[in-house]
Amino acid sequence: MLLLVIEMKRKREYAETALVGGIGYCLLEMIWRGRTHWSMALAGGACFAAAHGINGLFPRASLWRRCLMGAAVITAVEWTAGRLFNQRYQVWDYRARRGNINGQICLLYSALWFLLCIPLCALSRAIRKKCSPSAPGSC
Repeated sequence: MLLLVIEMKRKREYAETALVGGIGYCLLEMIWRGRTHWSMALAGGACFAAAHGINGLFPRASLWRRCLMGAAVITAVEWTAGRLFNQRYQVWDYRARRGNINGQICLLYSALWFLLCIPLCALSRAIRKKCSPSAPGSC
């Protein structure tokens, strides 16, 4: 029974993390580009949930390594979202950027994802601490 409760809390933790990531990414896009698309909420949620997972799996890894892993995952999600949504809805186009692949991903944004992972790591750690089974009033 205790394992079931812990598993339910962990699922809620990841669901809340994905929600924060989805909303946060759409807000970031509104600030950066002045517009967003509903598919970016899905991508942002997946990205933050994945970054949260990386921080949980590798808590002792250096910050730059966790950010590198996070940037790689975010770039992979961006590639996947681009193939699923971008070609149909024209959400973004990186063809004018150096180091792009089919206009879906580029080196500049992969570097920006690396930098974005710095505050995401701190936020993830705070969420994990709040949601730990020993924390009073945890998730």
